[in-house]
Amino acid sequence: MIKKNTYSSLLMKEKKLLKTILIQNLNYILIFCMIFTLFVSVGLLLDANNESFISHATILIAVYFVIVILGILIQRFRYNKLIYYILLLMLFYFSTLSSMYVYMLKCQASFEFIFIGILLLLCMSSFILIPPFIHVLILGLIDLTAYYLIASRSESALFYIIIGISTISALVHNYSRIIAQIDKSVSNKIIKDMHEIIEHTTIKDVLTNLYNNKYVHQQLEIEIIRSLRYDAPLSLLIVDIDHFSKINDKYGQVIGDDVLSRIGNILLTISRTSDILGRFSGKTFIAILPNTILNDCIILAERLRITILNNDFGLEEKITVSIGLKQFDGESQKDLVDLCLQNVGSAKSTGRNKIFFE
Repeated sequence: MIKKNTYSSLLMKEKKLLKTILIQNLNYILIFCMIFTLFVSVGLLLDANNESFISHATILIAVYFVIVILGILIQRFRYNKLIYYILLLMLFYFSTLSSMYVYMLKCQASFEFIFIGILLLLCMSSFILIPPFIHVLILGLIDLTAYYLIASRSESALFYIIIGISTISALVHNYSRIIAQIDKSVSNKIIKDMHEIIEHTTIKDVLTNLYNNKYVHQQLEIEIIRSLRYDAPLSLLIVDIDHFSKINDKYGQVIGDDVLSRIGNILLTISRTSDILGRFSGKTFIAILPNTILNDCIILAERLRITILNNDFGLEEKITVSIGLKQFDGESQKDLVDLCLQNVGSAKSTGRNKIFFE
């Protein structure tokens, strides 16, 4: 499944992949430009009597150097836009093909040197990680040019064999680099997913999908510091299920766990994205409400109480909760939690199924 679908998904969905690849391979492109220029120069020295070719090739060599300088400037000043690299490649291939077209190859030595340049062009194409169908088109264009030059200058089968082997080598190299890139991307995704799973299991309660007690206390400390620094309101809400032990005894732990899970889901449904919700203990939930005054906390608590009361848990009796509220007033974290728990106790001692605050 990975071999068929991963490649297309990576290249089509990750739009920055091609840009990254071209940037990483810019040095290879520039080195090849300079090597090819060197070969053309040697070819000119071996066929110095062909004045028309010398004049044309001199211009093309100058273009090569301009391209090299352009590439260096692009990399040095980090103009990391894909269009620059596309233009760089287009200029280079245009210059290369133009030099092959202009030169009609009257000197065997010059032909051999420029033929080596063609081989370098084939090899260079394998360093640019691009989709296979585009790579095949590029190789086809290079091969057609090479076959034309071979046919017009030399009938030796050796040149055709070398071109064929070089083309296959370039395809294999490009394909292997693509597979390596895919494997790396897939591995990175697996590692990222594993980190997310580990993080989820270390800070979340599996049953209710709320934060666990440890994480909630860490976040409460952060919110207290933020409240003191910015003089922002902060409220705490603790929910305890009434007569939960009787539910467990009567219906069993499986039903009890379902009740806990559904109440956790209700908390998630009616809360704001900025609220921090957690499972405080077995049958007790906690909500940290940043930027919330006591009156707004009362409204949320009453809404939560009524929603749980009216919810059909599929049991004979209604499920009710007692809720304690406390607005932060400069006390320590421990005192804030203890006072909120005392309010939960007061809600239970005065009849349950109610909210209590002081």
